[in-house]
Amino acid sequence: MILQTSVFAVYEGSCTEDWLEGDWVCEENCDSRCSGSSTYNSCLTWCDGNNFCSGCIPCSDNMERHPDSGVCIYDSDASCRGAFGEGATYDGNEIDGCTCAPPATWDGSYCHSADQICGEGQTAHPDTGTCIWSSNTWCEIAFGDGAYYDGNSVDGCGCHEDAIWDGSSCYFLEDGFAEESCFLDTLGAQHETAICYVYQNGIVQGYSDGTYGPNNSINRAEFMKIMMGSNFDDSVLVGSYCFDDVGADWFAKYVCAAYDMGIVNGYSDGTFKPASNINLAEALKIIFEAAGVDLEDAGGAWYQKYLDAANSMGLLFNVNSDPAHLLTRGEMAQIIYSADNL
Repeated sequence: MILQTSVFAVYEGSCTEDWLEGDWVCEENCDSRCSGSSTYNSCLTWCDGNNFCSGCIPCSDNMERHPDSGVCIYDSDASCRGAFGEGATYDGNEIDGCTCAPPATWDGSYCHSADQICGEGQTAHPDTGTCIWSSNTWCEIAFGDGAYYDGNSVDGCGCHEDAIWDGSSCYFLEDGFAEESCFLDTLGAQHETAICYVYQNGIVQGYSDGTYGPNNSINRAEFMKIMMGSNFDDSVLVGSYCFDDVGADWFAKYVCAAYDMGIVNGYSDGTFKPASNINLAEALKIIFEAAGVDLEDAGGAWYQKYLDAANSMGLLFNVNSDPAHLLTRGEMAQIIYSADNL
């Protein structure tokens, strides 16, 4: 799980008496009396990561200080599930406060519950809990006629030895593809139909070199432009300086309009993190909120109602259904295509 790292300050005197005040708040003059160190010690002064005590920041929402180490950890079963998946529970450990207890399984970033819900045509891998394709037929649908089911823990599919893998699709040469595609790098791609659909309908554009980058991640600013631009008239897309890291940038009007409409809230530190890549859970929330779809609370993690709705509506066909998965540009096109063709 996530190991949060910060910097402790070293002070030769009685650090606990001099510096530990209330909720781990640093005093103004601690810089002159403490020297920075990454080594844990009795001082327990919580700094901002740059060896300066003046930047102390309280823990984020749904987090608390560990009583011994001072590390910010998640504070409940609900916050652990939101961070690491439905199989995660709160145990108060000093690393992140969460554990992945059997029969749930940990894949290195996500804790899958024993009854992990996978999309249509998928099943949970018996060892890792990862959602994989469940048969030859589904592997062919997902990756092309050259694919077959082999049960591996990544996606469950392999590519026949006499087939060609182009990075996203597996096909036999005799299958043949159209001589042209909407972008230079989408011919035969897994999400080619969806990509060409969003391009031909003016929802997305490619790069200046004629490529689309179907396997590239998409950041939060780019995603907001696509979703707000395709759901609202340009006349209502106005605003700037709505977050500490959103000023008069090209994406400001999309982000700020979404903030004013209650579609996004940003982070507890007052930022939006526009350059961060968006994950599936975040994307689904924006999609449903921007479309004005009112969903009942499903309980559990904050994103559960969006994930359940997307699964039931078939929006996650050919899309990795792990809520922590970083959405690709191809998958983004696939979700839009599926939603527009319900």
